[in-house]
Amino acid sequence: MSDCNLHRVIKKSRKDHQCEHCWLKIPKGSSYDLDTGIFDNDPYTSKQHTECRKAFIEYNKDSSNCEWFPLDYDDNFKEHQEKIKKLYGLETF
Repeated sequence: MSDCNLHRVIKKSRKDHQCEHCWLKIPKGSSYDLDTGIFDNDPYTSKQHTECRKAFIEYNKDSSNCEWFPLDYDDNFKEHQEKIKKLYGLETF
């Protein structure tokens, strides 16, 4: 597997998107992280709540886990998702 993150920027959403990490809505007008790059020789674009990106980085800081976003396999996932729902006043996308 090859992985090359070419570009990361924080953008303001002009429309609703779906977070790649928690699968909840990124509401129009809110800030989100946009990553673009190459994975397995294919280009990718990933949009996520800034809070979800921070959780991903924190989880992997002291971990050898290489999962893309381990919270979706972790007991803390629902807790994290509820935090995002409350923060943005969301239901599922």
